Amino acid sequence: MLLLIAIAKIARGLGCSVGAVRRKYNLWQRYGDWRDLVNYARLPKSDDDRRLFVEWWQALCIVHGRKCASAHRDFICRFRSGQMIPGIGSDAPRDRLPEGCGYASLIRLAPKKFEPAAVAISTRKKPYQDGFARRARATVRRRHAETA
Repeated sequence: MLLLIAIAKIARGLGCSVGAVRRKYNLWQRYGDWRDLVNYARLPKSDDDRRLFVEWWQALCIVHGRKCASAHRDFICRFRSGQMIPGIGSDAPRDRLPEGCGYASLIRLAPKKFEPAAVAISTRKKPYQDGFARRARATVRRRHAETA
């Protein structure tokens, strides 16, 4: 009786059903692994995979000139042909897209208007590249030697 009250209280606090909490509790009781209690819908198993995929998707959108429809078609072709895509395991079934890889989901992850411009600016040569700093240090040393 106390267990049912505790499970109901936990379910209210987590915002999920009593059945879901009971299933997780039973798994924990059976195997004794605390990871059975984690709700992976709210905490993905690996954020690195997702980050890698989002970076790859945004680069693909930039290559397609921020045209997400053509980038998504290219993604589907690459996925179905079996090409390695960062963040998607090689064991993923290729007959259907993985969860969260539909057009409606990926359009939200597309790069914003300013991001391609920021990438272009960050890849330009900076004034301190190509020996500029070395020449500036040499000039300062020479002037310091002349005054001494």
